[in-house]
Amino acid sequence: MRANLNNVQPPDEYEDGATIRVTGATALFLSVSNQAVYVQFGYGPAGGAPSWDDEEMFRPPGIYQLDVECDAVRFRAALPEDEIPAPLKPAQITASLE
Repeated sequence: MRANLNNVQPPDEYEDGATIRVTGATALFLSVSNQAVYVQFGYGPAGGAPSWDDEEMFRPPGIYQLDVECDAVRFRAALPEDEIPAPLKPAQITASLE
């Protein structure tokens, strides 16, 4: 099974709109543009609230393929949007959890 986020601007704090859930996932494909993001992995049964790792993974702009075993992943901006100087743009991600 696969779930995707396409061209999403991650929020300043974690929220459902920047979260992917796939029970038993083994890979994360991630494209980060403009600004860095934090990634956090979660574990737990389908339909329930995941238990999130205490640690976050920092990812600067780039393309990543990560071998992970998790049931969910969520993203947040490393730099809040109101702290980004003009003319720079906020972070943008495309992600696939498989």
